[in-house]
Order: sequence, then structure tokens, then C-alpha cells
Amino acid sequence: MKNPSPFNSAQTHKDERSLPDRDGVALREKIRERAYQLYEQRGRDHGHDREDWARAEEEVLDKQRLAKAA
Repeated sequence: MKNPSPFNSAQTHKDERSLPDRDGVALREKIRERAYQLYEQRGRDHGHDREDWARAEEEVLDKQRLAKAA
């Protein structure tokens, strides 16, 4: 049986992360995808979901800010 991903459960964010970006893709979904990549890069080691989410959030939002500034 596969280990369930810690990123499949709903995350609650009530700020800009829940709004679509200019590509029409929700920022929250981009963050979730990046957090899952970090989880997989670690070898699917559980117990780091909050730090993966925080790192992914920072990376995605930084990337968006840089794109808006350009």
C-alpha cells in the first residue's frame, strides 16, 4: 500500500494564495504541487509537511512577485 501524501488534504488559506494568478491557475494549487515535489525529493519521508508547505509557499510567491516586477 502506498503511503498517503500529506498534501492531499485541504489546506485553508484566506488570502492571496486562494486567488487565481494571471495564468488562471490558483496559487494554492501551485504551492501544493511544489510542496509535493519537495516531499518526493525527500524520499516521501513523512513529518515535514508544514516545512515543505512553507518553503513551497515562499518559492511560489517569490516567483510571482518577480514576474510582476518584470
